[in-house]
Amino acid sequence: MDILLRTTRQNDVPLLELWRQDLPERCPLVIMQHGYLGRKEFILPQAYLLAASGFFVVAPDACRHGDRSDKTTPALFQSVRETALGLNGLLQAYRDDPRVAAGQAGYVGYSMGGLIGFYYLTQPLVLFKAVCPVIATPDFTAVADAPQTRLMFQEAGLGSKQAYEAQRAEARRDNPAQRQIRPLPLLIQAGEADPLIPADSIRRFAENMKPQYRNPEDLSVWIYPGQGHADTIEMNQRIVNFLRHHLRGEG
Repeated sequence: MDILLRTTRQNDVPLLELWRQDLPERCPLVIMQHGYLGRKEFILPQAYLLAASGFFVVAPDACRHGDRSDKTTPALFQSVRETALGLNGLLQAYRDDPRVAAGQAGYVGYSMGGLIGFYYLTQPLVLFKAVCPVIATPDFTAVADAPQTRLMFQEAGLGSKQAYEAQRAEARRDNPAQRQIRPLPLLIQAGEADPLIPADSIRRFAENMKPQYRNPEDLSVWIYPGQGHADTIEMNQRIVNFLRHHLRGEG
């Protein structure tokens, strides 16, 4: 089994494509988004796992990150909003691609990438069939108020009181936890000991969302004891199984 890797651009977004050329049919498309201050190459191991599992994986640089950087430190929630608003255009760019079943698309996001997924689910037009935020919460205010977030901003050069308060204001304004979120098949995974992503904010969200799901299994939440702000092999294997079920009808 060979995994093909290509660096290209779609909708003027620099990205990586990974897919198995040996598969006889079009593959479901999965957009996979990296975290804050990262870039597309940082999630190659996770992208490889999904590609090996039969998905066509697209890993783009987020707005103001990687090859889209303007050489200044990006504001977290501004990057979240701008990237989320470009996802439908990125999906549409693959509509006629013979390698891809673009109508069966999923989204996977790590940390900031997960925040992007939650914000996307508040938009009027949602094209993904399943969304998998990892080490992320829909409560942007809880992220902005976490003590470790202030330290992260300071280390990134955004630690002044004015810059920090501007970030908190954006978090309150764009907070998905205070908006209507589409009840798509949703797999949320996070660590109990994560200093950036308060686990209780995820639990509250899940309790509020449960009544909106006809099939309770479509809302799957896993909080891992002792786990901090990092994904694990177990988390990534759950993503594979979840997307196989909801994009390929397996299991």
